[in-house]
Amino acid sequence: MEKTYAKRPPYGIIHYQDRDFAVDYTHALEQSLLELLTEMKRDEFKKQVVRSHEQASRCKKCGFREVCDQKVG
Repeated sequence: MEKTYAKRPPYGIIHYQDRDFAVDYTHALEQSLLELLTEMKRDEFKKQVVRSHEQASRCKKCGFREVCDQKVG
């Protein structure tokens, strides 16, 4: 939208299968997202990536749970 209409949108939408979330589209949040995506791209081909949290609920829903040696809970 920003490139096409030369106007920055006030928010973005994160779409999940069962619901959507509106997220403020601030410069700070955009920069944070770009940094996170850079980290994810850097880690994509690593043989070992350290778990980034201590939440059993996140591990429980993770698609890598069955093969992960760092799962919580």
